[in-house]
Amino acid sequence: MTERFSAEDALRPLKAFQRTTVDYVSRRLLIDADSVRHFLVADEVGLGKTMVARGVIARTIEALQDTVPRIDIVYICSNGAIAKQNVARLNVMGDANAQVLPTRLTMLAQELGSAGGIKDKGVNFFSLTPGTSLDLKQGGGMAKERALLLKLLWPFLCDRVAVPRMFQGYSRRKGWLRTRRKSPRVTELEHTIVARFRTAVAKESDLLKAMEDCAQVYKANPEGNTDLNRRREALVGAFRTILARESAEALEPDLIVMDEFQRFTDLLHGEGEAAELARRLFDAEDPQGNRAKVLLLSATPYRMLSLREDDADAADHYREFLDVLGFLFGDRGPAVRAELETEMRRFRNAMQALPGSFDTARQVKSGIEGTLRQVIARTERVSETEQRDAMMRDVDVPISVEPADLIAARAVAHVAAAADAPNTVEYWKSAPYLLNFLRDYKLGQRLDHLKDAPSEALTNAIRAAKSAQIDVEDVENYRPVSENNGRMRALKTIAFQDDMAKRLWVPPSLPYFGPRVSASKLLIFSQWAMVPDAIAALLSYNSERAMGMDGLIHRYSDVFRKQSQPLSFRRTKGRLTGLCERRCTDGNRSDGTGF
Repeated sequence: MTERFSAEDALRPLKAFQRTTVDYVSRRLLIDADSVRHFLVADEVGLGKTMVARGVIARTIEALQDTVPRIDIVYICSNGAIAKQNVARLNVMGDANAQVLPTRLTMLAQELGSAGGIKDKGVNFFSLTPGTSLDLKQGGGMAKERALLLKLLWPFLCDRVAVPRMFQGYSRRKGWLRTRRKSPRVTELEHTIVARFRTAVAKESDLLKAMEDCAQVYKANPEGNTDLNRRREALVGAFRTILARESAEALEPDLIVMDEFQRFTDLLHGEGEAAELARRLFDAEDPQGNRAKVLLLSATPYRMLSLREDDADAADHYREFLDVLGFLFGDRGPAVRAELETEMRRFRNAMQALPGSFDTARQVKSGIEGTLRQVIARTERVSETEQRDAMMRDVDVPISVEPADLIAARAVAHVAAAADAPNTVEYWKSAPYLLNFLRDYKLGQRLDHLKDAPSEALTNAIRAAKSAQIDVEDVENYRPVSENNGRMRALKTIAFQDDMAKRLWVPPSLPYFGPRVSASKLLIFSQWAMVPDAIAALLSYNSERAMGMDGLIHRYSDVFRKQSQPLSFRRTKGRLTGLCERRCTDGNRSDGTGF
C-alpha cells in the first residue's frame, strides 16, 4: 500500500454499540496478550453484524499494514449472490486500492490470471461459498470448471479424445466445445496454483488411471448410464477437490469472516474433506508467521433448547454449544470445554439450591461469563433502545375457537391414533390443515411409512379428515378457504387491517400529507417448523383473493405456467424508453398508457 491506511473512515458510519463491538473484537484478535484466533459476534438479527465485520476488517488492515506486505481477507457465506454483494461492502479500501474476487476456489487460478495474479503488496478480498468451494466430492461442477480442469490435466492424458468427452458431462456438444474454446490458456492462469495442482496430481496415479478407464467406458457407451455417470461425477469431484485444496494453499488469509456460520457448522468440527479443506484455510500461515484470524457472525450460533421429541429440527443444543466453544478456543478448546462443563454443572446445582446458594450461583455465573467473553460478544436490541422494549410492542388480539376448529382437531387426532403417532393437540393450536403442512414430523413419517399398506382404520380416518385438508378444487377456483385455527384468524386480522392485503408494496417512509396508514413488521415466533409454511400459503392466497383474483377466469395453477410478461420494458440507445402493451394473462388487453 502506497499510503498508510486509517480505519477511521470505515468506523465513522458505525453506531456507538457497533463501534464498541469492533473495538472489543479487534483487541481480542489483534492486541491483547492473551489474544485469540477465533471470535464470535452473536449480535441479534438486524443489528448490523456485517457493519461490525467491516470495522474489524479495517482494524485488521490498519494493524498489519506495517508488518505484512500482502493482506488477504476471505469472506465466506452460504449464498453466492450475497457473497458477491457483501464482499464489495466489506472492501474498506475502495476499488482502486484492493483486489476483490468473488469466486469459487476451483476457479481461483482463472480469476487470478485474468486479474493479473494475487497482489504481492496490498489487500486482496476473496468471497467463497462452502457449497461451491469446499464441498466438492460429489459434484461435477460447472462446465467452465471442467474445462479448466481439462486444461490443467492435459499433460497427464493418454487418450485426449475420450477424456474430454467424459469431462463434457451433461453439457451439449456445441456448448461444451464453446466453453473449452473460451477457457484461457494455461499460461494465462495463476502459475502458482497450476504448479501446485500438477505436482499434487502427479502423485495420484490411481486416480489418473481410474479417469482413463472411465473415459474408455464412455468411449464405448457415449450415452452412459446412471452408475457410469455417478462414477464420472465422483472422479471429476476428486480432481475438483485437489484443485480447491491447492488453490486454498495459495491464499494467505489474515482474516476469515464466516457469515451465518450456523448453516455450515460441520466445517468447524466435521471429519469430511470439506471440513479438512476449511481447516486448511483456518490454520493458514503467511511467510511472516501470522496465522489466520477467524471472525464468526451469527445471531443463532447453535440450536435452541428443544424438549419436544417430535421436533423435526431437534438437535443436542448443549453439545452444539460446546462444539462451537471448542472451535472458538482453538488449541485450548478441549481444556476450556471440560472446564466449562464442570462450571455449568456447578451453576445448575447452585440454582437448584436457591435461595441459600445465591452467592455461589452469582460467583459461578460471573466466572462463566468471563470465560465466554474471551471469544464471544453479543448485543441485543433491548439494551440499545431508550425504552428497553426492543422497538416492539405486544398486540392483544382475541383468539376464538370455532366448531370447525374442533372438528378438524378431532379428525387429525383420529388419524394420529390410527397411525400410532404422537398426540397432535400442540400442532392444532398453532396451524390449521395439519395433513397438508406436516413436514417431517412423526405423524408425517408414519403416514409415509404406511402409505403402501394402510390399515382399514387409518384409511377411514383419513377419509373422515377432509376438514383437516385443503380442498384443491377450492384453491384452483379461488373459492374461500377458511382458516380453521384461532391464531391464524387473529394473525389475518392484524395483517389485513387497513386494506394491507391489497398493497403490493409499502412505501419506505411516511407520506408528507394525507391520511397515514399504520404499517409495520410483524414478528411471529413459533416452535413448529410447519407454521411458516401455513402462514405463507394461507395468507398469500387470501391476499390474492382480496385483490380480486377470484373474479378472473383462469384457475389458480394457470398463473404458474410459463407465459409472456404482461408488461414489456423497452430499451432504445441504452436507455429505458417506457412500457409497451402486452397481452395480460387473463386474456384482456392492457391500456398501453404506461406510467
